[in-house]
Amino acid sequence: MLNEISSWCYKWRLSVNQSKTKIVHFRPSTWQVSERIFTIGNLNIDYCESYKYLGLWLDGHLNFNLCVNELSKSASRALAALCSKHFQAGGFPYNIFTRLYESLVQPIILYGARIWGITEHHKLNSVQNRACKVFLGLKRNSPNLAARGDMGWTSCLTKQRTEVLRLFCRLKSLPSSRLPVIISNWSLRRAKSWEKNVHALVKNLRISHICDVESINKSHLKALKRHLFQNDESKWFQELWNDSKNPNGNKLRTYRLFKKDLKPESYVLVNNLPRHIRKATSLLRSGSSDLMIETLRYSHPPTPCICRLCPFCSEIETESHFLIECKMYSDLRY
Repeated sequence: MLNEISSWCYKWRLSVNQSKTKIVHFRPSTWQVSERIFTIGNLNIDYCESYKYLGLWLDGHLNFNLCVNELSKSASRALAALCSKHFQAGGFPYNIFTRLYESLVQPIILYGARIWGITEHHKLNSVQNRACKVFLGLKRNSPNLAARGDMGWTSCLTKQRTEVLRLFCRLKSLPSSRLPVIISNWSLRRAKSWEKNVHALVKNLRISHICDVESINKSHLKALKRHLFQNDESKWFQELWNDSKNPNGNKLRTYRLFKKDLKPESYVLVNNLPRHIRKATSLLRSGSSDLMIETLRYSHPPTPCICRLCPFCSEIETESHFLIECKMYSDLRY
């Protein structure tokens, strides 16, 4: 094949760009790189461990971590441009900010997700969480669960798996004579292939009440998306009440008492709400305001919860104490 390219280039007086022409040896991680020498005419082609093709980085072991890292960097730059416009305009309404995010940032995050989107990638989650916090005015150490809960956004993992299932349904709908279907059927015999991973994903999702794995097609996609979103909301609610990762007390102690579903909140949807009021509201709701229950968390060593007392009385200064109980603010409260 390389000789044919060389002959064609010689016939039409063209030259191959050696700096853009590389060889990647795709292999298992235990294999050594091939020592075979590839040439086009008189040019030797160098080996490389990874190569960018159609916007996706492919490495020799087909590990997509490098690809995801590069996509997260590109998405961060797009988000920075969006945030700059957001601040210059004095703050966009929720629907405009969401539409711009879905048009400018999300396509970069999900580029090629049909191939690599089966597993979760925290760097992509951090981009979306940062977008939520910018709109709400939250701090860096504010809980991601509260930011995503008030915005009502679906997790990146659910969006990735939606793309994966979309491709899987498309393959199942194609005629068996098509080349992608032939390759897919061949790949099913491989132990760690994309098809094997998707079959395992479908099995773990427990969608037998929707369709069978073998009979899945495009008509089932809407029901599958609904099932994924329900699982995402259920997982978000379980993490909301999970205290095992918070030895110093859960910041969401008050938030989870009134937040029950993954939908945008009414104060977020108000178009003419000033940014400083939205920020104060979201900080208080997420447990990130400047109350003793929060500020003494970062003392050295961290102060126990029962010792984070209100400076005006002997009670623990929580959100409920600040809003309802503390006598110092009774005139303002009145």
